[in-house]
Amino acid sequence: MDKAGKRVKPRSKPGDYKLLKELGSGNFGSVHLAQRISDGRESNTLVIKHTQPRHSNGVKALINEDRQEAILLMRKELPTFCFALGTSQVLANGNTWYHCGTHDSAFGIHSLTHAHSTGYEVSPAGDIVHSMGFDGESYRAFRLKSLYGGVEYMPVDGTTSLPIPDAWAV
Repeated sequence: MDKAGKRVKPRSKPGDYKLLKELGSGNFGSVHLAQRISDGRESNTLVIKHTQPRHSNGVKALINEDRQEAILLMRKELPTFCFALGTSQVLANGNTWYHCGTHDSAFGIHSLTHAHSTGYEVSPAGDIVHSMGFDGESYRAFRLKSLYGGVEYMPVDGTTSLPIPDAWAV
């Protein structure tokens, strides 16, 4: 849909993009966030892909629209199943934030009687370095640098952008 609410034709169809690494088994969930890399040719797309019925996978892929190629950068099986709500976000330190807005932590399936929200910070190596959660549902949860204007945040390692694979270097 465009901004006026009119249906538009998709720019690509299944099979148009070459996957340079397989994304793994399971059913596709949905894209929770797409971030364009500053040179305007590649886009970094983050998705949470649901593997029914037990766990969700946090998947980070780099998509080159000009070459119609997708490279899997990281895939992490999260210790929960994200039923419907969630967020994915690349953090300034290069880690990825995956938020599961509603799940039943005891059984790995959605339950109307017990809802729990959990967020995971995952390193580029696929390690969970931080997690937090609370009882209740949340639609989206983004990580912010600061709630206060003028307060600057800089990651410890000084990283401010994602690396582009050598194969795509100009």
